[in-house]
Amino acid sequence: MTNEVAIETKMETNVGVVAFKSASMTDVQGIADANDEIREFVGQNRPSTLIFDFEQVKFFSSQVLGLLLDIRARLAAYEG
Repeated sequence: MTNEVAIETKMETNVGVVAFKSASMTDVQGIADANDEIREFVGQNRPSTLIFDFEQVKFFSSQVLGLLLDIRARLAAYEG
């Protein structure tokens, strides 16, 4: 069974906001899909700052840390 990792993305001025809407983020494919969605969001909007909202998350796997590092590197590529 696949546990989708639900996210919402939005821009506020030049700040991107990624809100995780899943209480548990452990599904490998779900995290990979969320990473792809965030990459696309960053590529299209090029925010100067990106905020991650984990308010609804109760647990996440270490793969999420890899997601954060990947997105950080993408922001650094254009000095975001």
